[in-house]
Amino acid sequence: MRRLVLKFGGSSVGDVEKIKHAAKIVMEHAQSTEVIVVVSAMQGETNRLLELAKKTYNPLVPNREFDQVLATGEIISASLMALALEAIGLKSISLTGNQAGIHTDDIYQDASIKSVDGSKIKSLIEQGVIPVITGFQGVCDDNITTLGRGGSDLTAVALAHELNADQCWIYTDVQGVYATDPNIVANNDIFHQMGYVTLKKMALAGAEVIQYAAIEYAENNQVSVRICSTFEPGLGTLVISDEAISKPIIVKYSGLTKLFHNAKTKQAYIKLFKNKIVYSSDDCYLLSMVLPEIKTKLRLIQHLDIDESIQANQTLISIFTPNTMFKKTLLVYFESITYVEILSTKKSDFVVRILVPDYKMKAMVSDLHYFCRDLSKEAVAL
Repeated sequence: MRRLVLKFGGSSVGDVEKIKHAAKIVMEHAQSTEVIVVVSAMQGETNRLLELAKKTYNPLVPNREFDQVLATGEIISASLMALALEAIGLKSISLTGNQAGIHTDDIYQDASIKSVDGSKIKSLIEQGVIPVITGFQGVCDDNITTLGRGGSDLTAVALAHELNADQCWIYTDVQGVYATDPNIVANNDIFHQMGYVTLKKMALAGAEVIQYAAIEYAENNQVSVRICSTFEPGLGTLVISDEAISKPIIVKYSGLTKLFHNAKTKQAYIKLFKNKIVYSSDDCYLLSMVLPEIKTKLRLIQHLDIDESIQANQTLISIFTPNTMFKKTLLVYFESITYVEILSTKKSDFVVRILVPDYKMKAMVSDLHYFCRDLSKEAVAL
């Protein structure tokens, strides 16, 4: 019998009615396949828990107790999903990351999976029980660890690999992977199939459809992933092998802070901000941190007035293009827009990166969507 891992994101389990709806999807799959379910916390719950933790402890310092707090969100979702499955006649049990055998390193708030012991899950499947696993968490030396934002994706992919599942289905609030975020510009420009490498580039650039670490894990272990909608029928996007980009893809990364550096501060900033650097150039870094946190960290290494070195509320927009013609045309297009900053691009990489103020993001993405659509039509005509 085929085996599937079904992961439901926060928007798919946002309230009790949505959990019941997701349970019906599980039941449909369970008629012909063995299923393992992975769930995120209910929409907004992780942010709520994080804010509670921040009120009691400095959020800049990784801490064991933060993960203890954050992990409760997924425990609630998993328990409610198991109850919903029981209510419609399916045997089910919820398992924490520890109970599911997910072992990680000891990097709190951003742990990596080191190994998975799927023996308990396999035993439950053999008994006809549907395991519902808490995403986003594992264990290291009996301590709960969390896998970073979007970590439930990584949980699902890792379990799919360990359990020899035929596919890992990522259920979300969109119909698949789009060339442009449909929450910003209404469109049906969905990729029916996409390669690991392309999706990794999109994730690094800020696309939130799947966690970067999850798709990297899928590529390294050749796990077939399908991204589809919880609320609209369809097969979504199958991610299985690399392929050339056939049309421009627009990805935005909002809420960034621009930090200028010089020869003296460059190395200190690299050490200070580590994996918070989204993009770097000769004179600045773009950081995925809010302004107060950046100022707090900067004051640890210097006592000068730092306000002039920082520009908050920036959006990095990356346009992945299928060839040099698209890239050159886009560069010419941007030169006429005063509020756009063209960032350096590699000659060998068909991508254009621009920086705009956050408040200009929606207008810029919308304009780009239609501009690239017209470019694509012209390319087909030629």
